[in-house]
Amino acid sequence: MENIGVGMRPNDAMSRAIYVKDLDNAVADLTADVGVSLDVSVGGQEAERGACYDTFLELVQDPFSSGSDGAYMPYTSASTALSSQRLQRTRQNLAGYRHDLLVSMRVVNRVEREVLQAEWETWVKEEGRRCKKVGEMVKKNETMRRGEMGQWYEGYCGSCRREMESLGRSARL
Repeated sequence: MENIGVGMRPNDAMSRAIYVKDLDNAVADLTADVGVSLDVSVGGQEAERGACYDTFLELVQDPFSSGSDGAYMPYTSASTALSSQRLQRTRQNLAGYRHDLLVSMRVVNRVEREVLQAEWETWVKEEGRRCKKVGEMVKKNETMRRGEMGQWYEGYCGSCRREMESLGRSARL
């Protein structure tokens, strides 16, 4: 089975690749439940979320709701206030990491777009060369010119010609 590509070892290149459509799906999942969502269950059963939970989420989701000491609420216990400050710092650090990841993803997307654009331009030029050869054959043969080959040539190669012209115009801009 390994000879035909079915084996126990996964292909590393495939298992570590994330494509733009995968990101679209991931972002759709994230935006469906924006913010913080915590597990509020008792004994494996989903518990009803109450006013206490809602108040906590409001405070956690608004990083500017903290007091002057950096705690989310004026706690009576010093250890609780320290925990709150630690939570705020941790979430601030995570937000910074998230920002850095998004910036990196934009750079990666831009590089991929440029690579695809360069490959597209090369491919269109190569197709143009092929069409030129086919065009010479079609022009020499009356049967080809009037038949399916002539229609295909006009449709497909006409499209390639227009694409090359469009690339030429955009390169001059």
